[in-house]
Amino acid sequence: MADLTSQTTSSSSTADATAHGKRFQKSADDIREMTQEVVNRIVKERFTKEAGDSILDLDERPTFLLDMMDSTRWRKLLIDLSATNKDSALLTWCLQAISERGHHREIARRINQSEHFPVFNAMLASELAVIGKISVSACYDHDTSISLNELVSDLRRTCTSTAYTYMYAFEVLRFQIQKANDDSLAMTEKDRLLYARIIRKWERLLEVLQGDMIDPSSTSIGSTPLFRKRRLDVACTISDLHQKQRRRLHPGQEDDVEGKIAPIITSSDDRNANIESAVLVFLRRYGLGTQIDDAVLDKMLPNALDENEVNFVGSVLIQYPIAIEALLGYLYKPGKRVGSLELRNKCARLVAFAVLAAEAESLMEARKIKSNIPESETDEVSLTGMLLEGCQLCEQLENMVSFIVTADATKIKGPAASPGERLCGLAVKCAPVSQGVAMWSREITKGTEFVISASYGTISPNIMSLVRIIYMHHPFTRDDVCGVAFQFLNHSNSEVVYQTMNSLKEQSLRLLIYLCMRGEAPSVFDQIMTLMKDPGRSPLDASLIRYFISGLLEVASPPFSIPFIRSFLILLKSPASVDAVKTAYFNEKSKNRLKAIMNYLKTRITGKLDRRRLAKEDTALINSVLTIYHSTDE
Repeated sequence: MADLTSQTTSSSSTADATAHGKRFQKSADDIREMTQEVVNRIVKERFTKEAGDSILDLDERPTFLLDMMDSTRWRKLLIDLSATNKDSALLTWCLQAISERGHHREIARRINQSEHFPVFNAMLASELAVIGKISVSACYDHDTSISLNELVSDLRRTCTSTAYTYMYAFEVLRFQIQKANDDSLAMTEKDRLLYARIIRKWERLLEVLQGDMIDPSSTSIGSTPLFRKRRLDVACTISDLHQKQRRRLHPGQEDDVEGKIAPIITSSDDRNANIESAVLVFLRRYGLGTQIDDAVLDKMLPNALDENEVNFVGSVLIQYPIAIEALLGYLYKPGKRVGSLELRNKCARLVAFAVLAAEAESLMEARKIKSNIPESETDEVSLTGMLLEGCQLCEQLENMVSFIVTADATKIKGPAASPGERLCGLAVKCAPVSQGVAMWSREITKGTEFVISASYGTISPNIMSLVRIIYMHHPFTRDDVCGVAFQFLNHSNSEVVYQTMNSLKEQSLRLLIYLCMRGEAPSVFDQIMTLMKDPGRSPLDASLIRYFISGLLEVASPPFSIPFIRSFLILLKSPASVDAVKTAYFNEKSKNRLKAIMNYLKTRITGKLDRRRLAKEDTALINSVLTIYHSTDE
């Protein structure tokens, strides 16, 4: 308070008065934060269910409580209290009232909603609608206050937190997809295409939720085997594979209401049912972490090169991407890779069937728009061969201290090509191989064994160059490529000289800047912020933060999208960024670039550059960052 009072004194010059005003505002913000922390601590210590619930006995709800729900600061307190006092009627009412005001994301970030079904239901309905709007670019500013990755991440966490929330979300998504498909039949071609984009987003979310429940690596650390088995049982039991087996019906055939129509069972129906049962067994084995064997894979493979069976196997696998990911893992993941060449060949064939089925489906959809699209020249034999060769090359590179990669690796063929160049060329040419190589890169760089290996300093730059080239040609590998970059940032080895470790971290930051240039900025900035939350344990020191921000300022230039502005300013506002940038070590060119961006933001607020109005939260964020960096501008 003394600091605040000392800065309210009058000043003789206008410039001094302006500077005093900015310092006054900063002090006021600091005091507000301190006061809020004190109030939060006292409330959390002294709140009781009886005292809180007595408020509900009043004739009218207190005004202060309604005001708290309309305040971003105090809503967090109410949400946190409801998480620790689950039996409080007052806080349950507050949580529902906050949900009715549309603040579902704040609730999703802070508590498990499985115990508050009305809140979970409202959140699910709202966020599915936002995903649909984002897919057709029909969102307003307040809808895009969260990135799609963060939105989906929150949904994945809340929808898979319990068996009940997963089952409910699963049924809601299936109902919405079916309803959207039915509604699109009566639409014009243009509207049908827009609906198709929405449906694809929902279908992908459904696949991701299924994968999270089955994938053994998606469960939290410390979870018991019984918990993991229960998740797996729930996911497999409500899947179509199990339900079709239970009803003993061919896919697409249904009984009428009274069950009088009996399906006609043929030999092909029996074969298809056996394939579906084998895929279900395969998913259970994978979810339990059991090693795969010939018996399971043989039942999934077609008896002969029967085109109908090949197409059916592929269509079943593409409905469950987690199965394809598991098959690629058995080929490419170190430690999980199958040793038998026969098993590898069977896994590669199954992946090839899935790829062919996906290509056929894509071509069918594309021809609805443009009829003269040529047939795909890919065949099962060549795909299987490329997948096996990529697997063998990855295994070979694991025993090398370094390898060569080049962006023009597809032009280098024959015995003159090194293993690294051959792998790079295969990954560029074949999308399934690129997915496997990206998976291999992420897996091999994870853990301490790689960091303490003798080849760490020499092979690490090659791996980062490899994943960058793969991402250039196959953007869908972004999650694995981003994971590789952040794993290198978290690596630590006291036996490796500081210059080498710092050089590798700078290369990983350059890779992240490249990802930002390709549209992944919100996701990258969010993960960078996570690393900087705890300064004492953060792998990023001030020099690395300056290196990253300077690199961004070199490649980023106006105009900026609203999501980029929001995520970039949140990064600049973090204490670690402020401490790193507002020093003499931040070079003059970077300061000038930052000043140009600040000037752009000042004009952007006025609406002269873009008629789209910014949300109040975005305007407040811009003003806050302008206040922080006013000395840099000067």
